[in-house]
Amino acid sequence: MEGDVLLASAMRTVIMRLSRHLSSERNDETLSFSQLSALGVIEARGPISPSKLAAFERIQAPSATRIITVLMNHGYIERTTRPDDRRQALLSVTAAGRQLIHSDRDRRTIWLATILKTLTREQRAELRAARPHLERLVQTGIEDDVREILS
Repeated sequence: MEGDVLLASAMRTVIMRLSRHLSSERNDETLSFSQLSALGVIEARGPISPSKLAAFERIQAPSATRIITVLMNHGYIERTTRPDDRRQALLSVTAAGRQLIHSDRDRRTIWLATILKTLTREQRAELRAARPHLERLVQTGIEDDVREILS
């Protein structure tokens, strides 16, 4: 068991460092990381209600409201009402928001691809083989949360 704890600690450190490097490769500094993250959730899950956005992002409603306001003011999202319940708002990404998301992702992907080129062919093959296992770890960690949010 101690080996698993050491592996977990090492992975946490590496993943956090990689995340920081990827975050520093943003191409638009007008949005905070939280705002950019929320924009990505709205694109992936939208149209989505503000309360579901807050749940996915694990933030309180007032924080979600502030993020939504900024994204709307920049023209990255729009608010509509549900056709079956006009009292409930839905958020969706605009063309400008989609362009920002895709250009940001492209920039980070190019940066990471450049870094991956410093590895040998065998090392890249090992990373390819590990990818499904890492995805499973992430999915295992969020499955219950997502079920709770969607129910």
